[in-house]
Amino acid sequence: MTAIVNPNKKIRAFKKKLSFSDTFQNKINLADAYLDIKDLTNAILYYEKALFGEFENHPQTLNKAIKCYFEIKKYDKVVTYARKINLEKSFRDSLCIYTIALEKCAYFEEAEIQFKKTDKRYSNYPERLELSEFLIRIDKIAETKKVLSELVSEIENMIEANKKKIIYKQARKLLNTN
Repeated sequence: MTAIVNPNKKIRAFKKKLSFSDTFQNKINLADAYLDIKDLTNAILYYEKALFGEFENHPQTLNKAIKCYFEIKKYDKVVTYARKINLEKSFRDSLCIYTIALEKCAYFEEAEIQFKKTDKRYSNYPERLELSEFLIRIDKIAETKKVLSELVSEIENMIEANKKKIIYKQARKLLNTN
């Protein structure tokens, strides 16, 4: 409860543990505490410190670093770290982050390949909407219309309680403007 009220107390406690025992887990705990309070600079610092030796390619830590780097718009770091882990198998929630970073770094063909991995019927609605917007940006209007038509059709066929109303409205708007 104290950590929720005073997150700095939690950070001080983790710093003290780290100064006593410089372990991978203590670095991760401190980085996570910084992440909890949205101090991305310090979170990245300690994730980076943890990524040495036998933990150099630790997938969970790399994934956390990917998300932090994305938030501060260091897309080159997102791409570098994402290529070290299997996002599709273990970290599907980071796949869209990776694809956006690829686009920002001008790796358009690779971004398109990665984006299309999210195009699965009756799922991944926000990602598929992002795919549609990407296809518009690279001037693939026919493909955009196909993805959006499928998305709209799927949502129209859902029962009212399951409809993704915001996604539906955005998809309809994009479909009608292209």
